[in-house]
Order: sequence, then structure tokens, then C-alpha cells
Amino acid sequence: MRAEVAFAQMCLETGYLQYGHDVKIEQFNFAVVGATGNGKEGNTFGKVRLGVEAQIQHLKAYASTAKLRNSCVDPRFTYVKR
Repeated sequence: MRAEVAFAQMCLETGYLQYGHDVKIEQFNFAVVGATGNGKEGNTFGKVRLGVEAQIQHLKAYASTAKLRNSCVDPRFTYVKR
């Protein structure tokens, strides 16, 4: 996964890290994973690194049928039809 794609998605989903909707900055959720609107809070990741890894895995779920190299930290990965 290209870093530019993840960066662009983060900018779009978080409003350039301003957040303000269903996900808070403390959740380290750069792809707004699990937030479905109407106040449904998205998933929380304990560290920035986990949030970034979950975002990359989430993008990979949509972009590829290849297996993950590391253990899955994206709780929504299995919901994507691959």
C-alpha cells in the first residue's frame, strides 16, 4: 500500500486530523474504521502505530486479495468481500 494513498485517506476521513464527528483524536483511528454515522463511535486503537497499521490493513482489504503479512489488527478486515 502506497503511503500517499493512506495519507490522502486520513486527510479526507479526519478532516486533516481535525476530527470532530464520530471519532476522536485519542482513538488513533485514521481511517475512521467502524464509525457508521449517527453518533456510532468508531474503533479505538491503543497506539498510533496500531491505528496506522489498521488503516493500511483496511485499505489492503479493499485493494488486494493477498494475505496479511502480520497479524490482523483491523477489526473490520473480515467484513470486506475480497
